[in-house]
Amino acid sequence: PVIEPVDKDWEKLQMSFSYTFKNQPYEFHNAGLWPMVTGFYVADLAARGKLEEARRYLDGIHRANALEMEGAPWSFPEYVHGRKFTAGGTRQQGWSAAAAVIGHHALEGVPLLRGRP
Repeated sequence: PVIEPVDKDWEKLQMSFSYTFKNQPYEFHNAGLWPMVTGFYVADLAARGKLEEARRYLDGIHRANALEMEGAPWSFPEYVHGRKFTAGGTRQQGWSAAAAVIGHHALEGVPLLRGRP
């Protein structure tokens, strides 16, 4: 759940950041959407045979990665605002790009973690 300024945990949340406060409601670690985490969720959905749902989430990863940031498209943002669906954090994050690759491969039946033969 989102932590709001009126909630008892707000004070603790305000002490958890580097450089500047980034945990406003629906941002960063306070209900921000993370493409990287979603990529693993897509892989899990695909592994459980929920392919249509996995495709919808993968489409969401592509839309998130394509968001504009600092005037440039395809920002591959660190996170996305949980309500406004705007890019946030640092741009050009490799793990956001990797999320799309993980999800794509999972939908093609490539297991996320393969043991060595």
